[in-house]
Amino acid sequence: VLYYPDADPLPRVSDEELVRLRGGVSIIKHMAHSPFFAFCRSRLGLHPFPAVQDGLSPIEQGDLAHDVLENIWTAIKSSQALHALSEEALDSIIQKAINVVSNELSPEQRYRLGEFQIELEKNRLMSLIQEWMALEKARNEPFQVESCESVLEMNIRGLNIKMRADRIDRIALQSGEHKRIIIDYKTSRHLSSTHWNPELLLEPQLPMYARSVVDKGEEVNGIAFGQVVAANSKFYLLSDWTTTLLNETKRKTSTNPWVGYFSGWQSAIDQLLDGFIQGDNTLYCHANAEWLFSDLVPLVRA
Repeated sequence: VLYYPDADPLPRVSDEELVRLRGGVSIIKHMAHSPFFAFCRSRLGLHPFPAVQDGLSPIEQGDLAHDVLENIWTAIKSSQALHALSEEALDSIIQKAINVVSNELSPEQRYRLGEFQIELEKNRLMSLIQEWMALEKARNEPFQVESCESVLEMNIRGLNIKMRADRIDRIALQSGEHKRIIIDYKTSRHLSSTHWNPELLLEPQLPMYARSVVDKGEEVNGIAFGQVVAANSKFYLLSDWTTTLLNETKRKTSTNPWVGYFSGWQSAIDQLLDGFIQGDNTLYCHANAEWLFSDLVPLVRA
């Protein structure tokens, strides 16, 4: 862990600079991990050079998986429709979505990859999405997909933030109640629901989505990462009624942290952004996230 508290002060972010800033979620995430490196990324605009890549980068692969799932759920729309499909019919929908998305690869990507690698990637996606849809079939309660890729907006301390939620589900409980959760797909293996703790909000994205929806007067009862990775797909859930979408035996009510977390997110987000605007550049880097700033580490070598 890097920690040097006596950093030279920075000028406050001016109103003009605030209007020009982009990436509100990333600013707050970077501030939680390292104020100094947040300054480097968002105010100095320091980013790593693009790496030479054989095949698709992990980011490109993640984008393809996101787009395929959006295409599938736009067609299927609900768990009832999902369960009504035969295995062959579901595979056909998945394959069609993969074909649509792969046909939208840019000319540069197609030239760089070649048709053989594109076919390999389509096969990889087929296996990955089949595994993910099997997980969706195993969910406890019936659900309706209310929206895919819905645009969310908020303004915090004068910073306009535009976000896009991968998916919002409406879940029907046996009691007759309905619950709404926001799902964000992740193709990384480095996930933890403990990063939603407002005392150290290392993953502010879904809390910010939830705050944006509630600010519009709509209800949110939970947030979830959908970890879409080969042989280890799972949900990371925080909600006001259950700790899992898959296994009835793991439900909890008495120790559920949702209410405390939700009320704490607003102040945590505001404090992180206030620190950024005021020029906080404390040289601290959380131990689990030095990979976020590996290209910037040479700046702080003694």
